[in-house]
Amino acid sequence: MIKFSKYLVFSIACLAPLSLFSQESDEGGVSNYVERDYQNRNYTLHFDKIASVKNLWTGESWSAIALSAHQFHREFKTPQMFGSENSVMLQTESIQMIDSSGYAFYGKFYYKTDREFNSHFNQVHTIPSYGNPFYLFMPRKGKWETQEYFLEGAASKNIVKEKLFAGFHISYSGDLYNKVVDTRNKQTNMSVVLSPSLTYNFSEKDYLSLSFMYKRDKYKPLNSNKYQQPGDDPDYWLYMNQGMGTYDRPTIGYGLISETDTYEFAAQWHRRIDFDKYFTFTLSADLAQNMLNSTVSKPQSNETFIYGKYDYNVLKASMAYTSGFREGKLLGAIEYNQVSGKGNIYNEQQSVYQKSYSYKSRNATAFLAYYPKSAIINKIQFSLKYDYSYGLDLNYGQTYSYTNILPDISASFLSHKLFNGNVFYNLGGSFNYNLDNSHNPVGAFSNIYTKSILNPTLSYATSNYFSANSSIVFQTNVTKDILGEFEMGGSFLKPITLNYINSDTIVSLDDMNNSVYLIFKVIF
Repeated sequence: MIKFSKYLVFSIACLAPLSLFSQESDEGGVSNYVERDYQNRNYTLHFDKIASVKNLWTGESWSAIALSAHQFHREFKTPQMFGSENSVMLQTESIQMIDSSGYAFYGKFYYKTDREFNSHFNQVHTIPSYGNPFYLFMPRKGKWETQEYFLEGAASKNIVKEKLFAGFHISYSGDLYNKVVDTRNKQTNMSVVLSPSLTYNFSEKDYLSLSFMYKRDKYKPLNSNKYQQPGDDPDYWLYMNQGMGTYDRPTIGYGLISETDTYEFAAQWHRRIDFDKYFTFTLSADLAQNMLNSTVSKPQSNETFIYGKYDYNVLKASMAYTSGFREGKLLGAIEYNQVSGKGNIYNEQQSVYQKSYSYKSRNATAFLAYYPKSAIINKIQFSLKYDYSYGLDLNYGQTYSYTNILPDISASFLSHKLFNGNVFYNLGGSFNYNLDNSHNPVGAFSNIYTKSILNPTLSYATSNYFSANSSIVFQTNVTKDILGEFEMGGSFLKPITLNYINSDTIVSLDDMNNSVYLIFKVIF
């Protein structure tokens, strides 16, 4: 698999420039593929965040159905990342503008089934996000079978002609996970998002939008106490992570319930300079709280334990710009995200929450894409990401931090006509560079979490590595109004410098990650 992925990337890199000397495609084929890529990116940057803004969309209506298969193999990873994954996904997506009634609709659905192998220390399938420390772990390796369902819909209505627009967004996801090596474990996830919004045209070219979002996340990993007996294999011992080095080893099995409520307030200024030239500034703030409870079934009643809570806030700001440039099209964006979180463990004896953990992260991304009017190069894209993370365990005084930058560049080339269709090549590469890192384990230097999870994770997160990816796209008109597309691609990633090395480091310069995928798509 590693050789195939490397050869795929290398072959496309060699064939892309050679194909420039072959027969060029007609203008219609070029504009079809490139315009759709441009419109998708344009929609994501300007019209995706707030539902009521969708009425301002000036692109064409479209719908797509895709069937894809992915295979990943990872050697360079953290202990809690899966070593290999095989997945199949069916996805549909559509945006429809109905000018006669003033409605705009967006919808998305996907179903994904997955098999994942060789992850250490995961007794829950998905590690919580935004620095949330509360999850179960155990040393035993795991293999998982998963099913994921996702449904999203949004509608926008022009309720006062070209002056006031109302929108509503809703999404639901339900996931089923089963750990097939260790049959004691299974997990269900559920997430619901509701978001109403309004957009007001307060001048000839300027629109102000406001939205409110409520999100409810709930997951329930179920465990038994089959192996939780004195003298059992330590690989089967179950642990509850409570911070960065702080953890608890439950002596009984239980059903864990993790519930997160998120409230988001967002505002957006959209300036329409011209029909295809506009600027968007979006600011949002999330306030969230995760509550962790455990219920144990007993003959006469169910007893509930409170483990803790995690409060966090997320501040997001973004600017996006679309314009023509030298007969081509230009997209640019800057995004900034800031997360601050605090973990609290519940003291049952004193009936109070005690601060145990704090987390901070800052990341910023600058993005630029240019679509020249050319039959040779269809798109050039560049991005630069800055990423900073910091954690503090108040029980031990343990701290860590690291700062990375990640430049990424990619390009799309037009190749030639083939079987009444067009072939395109896409090439890309990125490089992760660690600017600095620190780790002060203090009294937690020898516990299982620090030695087995945190130290290897820091070795991975602070490494310098490069990656390359490529794909071949064949596109043809099935009928006048239906477009068929087949895409085959792959990528590989390899570390070049390890900046955090100790006796617990598990990554190596000889490690390599690779992936391949196939996508069949119909657009109409």
